[in-house]
Amino acid sequence: MKVLLINPTGFGDLSGEGVNVGLGYLASAVLEEGHEVKVLDLNTALNIPNALRINSCINWSPEFVGISINSFNVLAAVRLIEEIKPRLPNATFWAGGPHITIVKGDFLKRYVDLLDGVVIGEADRTVKELLNTLCGTRLSEMEKIPGLIFKTKSGEILETSSREFIKELDSLPFPNYEVFDSFPEVVSNWYNLLTSRGCPNNCVFCASKMIWRRKWRYRSMTNIEKELIAVKKKYGVKQIRIVDDNFSLKKGRAVDILNLLSRYEFKISLTNGIRADSIDDELAKIMKKNRVSPVVIGVENADHDTFEYVQKGESLAQIEYALKLLRGNDIDVIATMVIGLINTTTESVTRSIQFLKKVKASGHWMIALPFPGTALYKWACDNGRLLYDYSQFSAEGITRSMVSFPPPVYFDTFEYPASQRLEDFQRANLTSKNYHFLFNESEPIIRILARITMLIIKYDLKRIATHAKGMTYLLLHLLFLKFRRTNKQ
Repeated sequence: MKVLLINPTGFGDLSGEGVNVGLGYLASAVLEEGHEVKVLDLNTALNIPNALRINSCINWSPEFVGISINSFNVLAAVRLIEEIKPRLPNATFWAGGPHITIVKGDFLKRYVDLLDGVVIGEADRTVKELLNTLCGTRLSEMEKIPGLIFKTKSGEILETSSREFIKELDSLPFPNYEVFDSFPEVVSNWYNLLTSRGCPNNCVFCASKMIWRRKWRYRSMTNIEKELIAVKKKYGVKQIRIVDDNFSLKKGRAVDILNLLSRYEFKISLTNGIRADSIDDELAKIMKKNRVSPVVIGVENADHDTFEYVQKGESLAQIEYALKLLRGNDIDVIATMVIGLINTTTESVTRSIQFLKKVKASGHWMIALPFPGTALYKWACDNGRLLYDYSQFSAEGITRSMVSFPPPVYFDTFEYPASQRLEDFQRANLTSKNYHFLFNESEPIIRILARITMLIIKYDLKRIATHAKGMTYLLLHLLFLKFRRTNKQ
């Protein structure tokens, strides 16, 4: 069977750089069963118009089309299905991904005319069983496959039993990116390495627990090393980005993996999956030795009065110790921060800004986005005012990303209104010199520089000399982006 997998355009994929690691694994699973597969990777930009890329895949005449959907690319995915479905009348269309796992059958009910079914949870084995059933025309056996919701011949929506998580991740083939239409670009910069799946923690705002049910599984060192040897030999990969949800849960394992990467002379990026309570002197020294910098730590809230409501399972004292330890080892630290969590106010943001200054960490500040099913969503419903029509969440997802400018505000409270949250967003990112959250790349350069200059005057005039250096780097960055866009046209 010819299988077309699609990664639509949109913010929020696993890597943050375009490549969908999950589809890489799924492509390998499909190939393992003897099917043909192509991946239309629209979230990785190429010097080829997307229309030509789409036409090429349609002309290939796939019999099965699977599209990966997260909560930030729902409408882009739906529009794409609407475009290609009439041109592939004999294909069966299915959807999967994080958003589908969260909203389940509600999505299929809304788009029952576009889709034959959806895959819930880990798709590696579910899709293999589904394809084999479709190939054998044994459609009556589909109800025996765990992890599916599909429409029957009579038009009913049927949900099968839930799929158990794969216990032995080493049993999975390595992700295949050679079948991506974005290959080799997709592996030419950073190679995204997934060493574990899931996270056992219970952060109040995080939707991960609805997907992974607070389970965490990991690959063996032998299995990871085999993948590294393969990608170094096949693709000439020199840079590895670890994209686990919780890479450092087992501190000793994290140390071993960093040493392994160093042994093969890979440059290392740790932009996700590092918890402060896992950082000790040994791990900090390993990061310094391997020149891992910056390290991104989820702090979220650094106000003593409200930190407990984040439910991170670690203390603010542990976070402060970890950040100071990293800075003491000359490692740049970026703290991810969330404005508008439970019981917070503008004073909470001020205290969090002061905390980051004390530990000499940069901050990337976002405005809280309550996903349905999280504790933050329930609190927002009970104590605040929803500013987004969540009855449309299943069908539309989140239509604007948390790092768009200006960012969306999905709820507020009487004590902390939306206007103040937006003001604090600008103030906090400006004082952290995180200028990239304060503009859209499509804006004229002069407008961007003028806005940030006004924000410096308003919020941080005493450090204008420090900002002058940052603004110089920003100008060079913007000029580079303009040059690159010009050359692509």
